[in-house]
Amino acid sequence: FPFISPRVANLPCNKFKNRLVNIMPYELTRVCLQPIRGVEGSDYINASFIDGYRQQKAYIATQGPLAETTEDFWRMLWEHNSTIVVMLTKLREMGRVRVLLGLVALGGCVREFRQLSSLPN
Repeated sequence: FPFISPRVANLPCNKFKNRLVNIMPYELTRVCLQPIRGVEGSDYINASFIDGYRQQKAYIATQGPLAETTEDFWRMLWEHNSTIVVMLTKLREMGRVRVLLGLVALGGCVREFRQLSSLPN
């Protein structure tokens, strides 16, 4: 099933762009960037489209950008006209920066919510 395997994600030119080796987009749903002439793998970002209730490809799910993929992340937002970013992770985890802080400096509204340990009944 070539359309569901993470074939492009496993190419040597793209492996370093994946935060985790076991979480990669399927070919069928992956977000493609506009290729940069002469740059192998420049159309790849670890991101997938998600269908909404009334619209196909309504949302994009992606990993927090790595230092090496921050430019690709911003290209994706620009190329796909994304106007809202919702981040579901901590900026720091176990003393390590997990997501580059440039991501939160969008010039808009940034809100941090407390961690929910359980939902009320």
